[in-house]
Amino acid sequence: MLQPHFSLPLQNMRAHLTFDTLGDRDSFQIGDIQVETLKTNAITEALGYRLSWNGYTVVYATDTPPDSVNADFLNFVDQADILIYDGTYSDLTYLNSATAPFNMASQPWELGVEIAQKANVKELVLLHHSPMQDDVILDQLQHELTNRFPNAKIAYEGMVLSR
Repeated sequence: MLQPHFSLPLQNMRAHLTFDTLGDRDSFQIGDIQVETLKTNAITEALGYRLSWNGYTVVYATDTPPDSVNADFLNFVDQADILIYDGTYSDLTYLNSATAPFNMASQPWELGVEIAQKANVKELVLLHHSPMQDDVILDQLQHELTNRFPNAKIAYEGMVLSR
């Protein structure tokens, strides 16, 4: 937590802060919310989070390469009310440049739809838009996305998800 992303170093904060290291397949409670983790990317060590509360489940899983979408991953997202997934890129060619390693590229949005269908997810929300996609392209993508999975949305700033 250093500049330029954080203007105030941790040492200057007046709150008493504690940190816990999370890993693959951890499970813990935050109040009434059950939290489970799953490693979604072995290279980046990214974790997905499954939050369950009062019979309602939200899964947040980003940076998920296709080889990570296996039976364990599908079980992790199974029957989620909402799956927030990294997948709105429709053209990945610009990610194959020397400045962006191939293994760091986000996966096509079609994979998010396939996951949602296989895991009986109720609602799919895709995030991480390409800066090369303007509103017209995103509107076209939303149309195609809805044709393939009616309860799918492209995330946008200020979006509120409700039950």
